[in-house]
Amino acid sequence: MTTRDRPQHIKRVLDLIEADPAVDHSVVDLATAVGGAPRTLQKRFQRTLGKTPRAFMREARLARARQELLGAAAGASVTEIATRCGFTHLGRFAVEHRAHYGEPPSSTLQRRRASIPGKLVFMPMRGRPTVAVMPFAEIGTSHRLALGIAEELAVALSRVRSICLVAPAAARFQLYGSVRGDGRRLRATFAVR
Repeated sequence: MTTRDRPQHIKRVLDLIEADPAVDHSVVDLATAVGGAPRTLQKRFQRTLGKTPRAFMREARLARARQELLGAAAGASVTEIATRCGFTHLGRFAVEHRAHYGEPPSSTLQRRRASIPGKLVFMPMRGRPTVAVMPFAEIGTSHRLALGIAEELAVALSRVRSICLVAPAAARFQLYGSVRGDGRRLRATFAVR
């Protein structure tokens, strides 16, 4: 189901959660905010998104924490970021982050500190093609999205054992693209040179 096909009250709840995932909304609070009953909201969430409102809140918090870990300033800590994103149990946060992204949050933060702004750098290994993820061009008001997509793509490609991510000067292939966003829709294009 696309965003356009979602019922209006579900869209309002999603907007409310995504505005600040750290806020611990109860299902009753969410239902009251959209003028409905809690059980009806749960049923419609399950039917529309295949998950409960609480599960969606956890995923939104996890996504926000991941985004903050990838864009962390020098001196930031996993504890500080997790707490700011609404996680009160750091062990559970670490387990959920690893299950969802394939690495502990500390590795994400360390990788960010070891990277050149906008580019992740790894040492090449023999026999594997070398790839550099270049900064994506932004069209419109999507600068943060362009940076975030390039970084997420680099992290995902770093898990592919058959390729090696390197600095642009050492790369045989360069992955680049552009991101266009208008606030409601996002379009990303990718190319390799």
